[in-house]
This record gives sequence, structure tokens and C-alpha cells, in this order.
Amino acid sequence: MLANIDLVVWDFDGVFGFNYDEEGYFVWRNAARDLNMDVRKFQVSLFGNAEFRKVLSGEMDLLEEVGKLLPECGYQGTAQEFVHWWFTNDFVPNEGMLDLLADVQAYGPRCVLGTNNERHRMRYILDDFGFDGKFDSVYAAGLIGVAKPDHGFFDHIMDAEGVSDKSRVLFIDDHPENIHAAHAYGWRGHQFGDLKKFHLGTADKLRAAMGL
Repeated sequence: MLANIDLVVWDFDGVFGFNYDEEGYFVWRNAARDLNMDVRKFQVSLFGNAEFRKVLSGEMDLLEEVGKLLPECGYQGTAQEFVHWWFTNDFVPNEGMLDLLADVQAYGPRCVLGTNNERHRMRYILDDFGFDGKFDSVYAAGLIGVAKPDHGFFDHIMDAEGVSDKSRVLFIDDHPENIHAAHAYGWRGHQFGDLKKFHLGTADKLRAAMGL
């Protein structure tokens, strides 16, 4: 899979870690019972709203949108307090993925993060989750102003990385619509895991697929 590849673009959520359980809920839903809030209502209200794409791309601020939802979901604190709690409890590492990332980098291609995260959570990923410096570069929807599966997301990475041959880019993501969009764009893509069944892929299977 890595033959003739100059650039590997890695998704974050659903690849480097779990943030949902086997039923499609946030991994922190049980802990959230202590907050006396309706986690399912919050999840559906935030992510089920078509306007959420504007949060991902940085057009709208996450704290402001969360603040509108929290009272009706039963949370009594501030949006900033909740988001801090949410992000702190929102990541369960996928074992072996950082070792695989390092091995792919040693093999030769540049490895960059290409994620649909807005700026607040992106800071947690880099600083609190310990991913700062792990990738050769980071491209987050909230920082570049466009989200997957929009081809503008792929265009931005191609331009920033100075890559002209789309066929020499490998894209790893757990969302099939993002993989389909990447294929239509001209990138090579590998779907990681089975999102419909909430099955996260493993480092061992990806390593084998890459021939490492």
C-alpha cells in the first residue's frame, strides 16, 4: 500500500482513538450521569444539526453553540466548564497506532493529520492528548476553513504540501463518505474499521495492509 506514496493523510477520531462506544454514544456517556444531563439529547441536538458543519469549518464557535443546548439538556454549568470536561473524557487511545505512525514515517512518506475538528478540540488533541509534534503537519477543518468531504479540504492539503500527483497520496479515514470523496478526488484511500457497526480498526490490521 505504501509503494509510490509520498504523503499519508491520517484522520484522527475513529483512527487514533475511540470517542464513541459500540452503540454509537460518546465514550463518556456513563460518566456524564454524574452531571445529571441528557447525553443522548445533547449528542443528537449538536451533531444532528446541519449547522454543525459551520462549527467544524470555523464559521461558528463551538462554545457558543454548546452554550445554547446545555440548559435544555440539564447541565447547569458554563459551556466552557462542560467543554473542558467533555474533551478531557472524550478520548480512549487506539493501542499501537502511534508506533505504526512512526514506522510509516520511517518508511519514507510524510505523514500529516487531516481532521474535521474545530479549533477548541484541536488544541486538546495536540496539547492534552499528546499529539503535538507526532505528525509532519496538521490540517484541521476549523483552522483551514473547510471540512471533509469537501474537495476544498483535499485541495488545501495538496497546495500546502506541494504535492502535484494525487495518486501518490494515501488517505486513511473511518468515514466511508470521506473515503469515497477522496477516491473521486484522485487520492488512494483506506477505510479504517466499520463505522456502521462502530468497530474501530486496529493498528495490526492496518500495518498488515500497508505491508509493514
